[in-house]
Amino acid sequence: AIQEHFEDFYEDIFEELAKFGELEGLNVCDNTSDHLIGNVYVKFREEESALAALNALSGRFYSGRPILCEFSPVTDFRESTCRQYE
Repeated sequence: AIQEHFEDFYEDIFEELAKFGELEGLNVCDNTSDHLIGNVYVKFREEESALAALNALSGRFYSGRPILCEFSPVTDFRESTCRQYE
């Protein structure tokens, strides 16, 4: 049931983000740390697509929770891990 919920969420967010341009990466955090739960990182091919997505999604809600968008300095998702417990 949890895997099905995750897959539905991933599909929802992918389809919504793809409206703004080509995606190069999509990372959904399934972390045990509270500060990362629900975080989604997306990398667009074009910076203009990222800006359009940020503007369109800011102020919206998903499943009753606000969507909070911001640009991230992370350019390589392999480096986007939490090091709080290292």
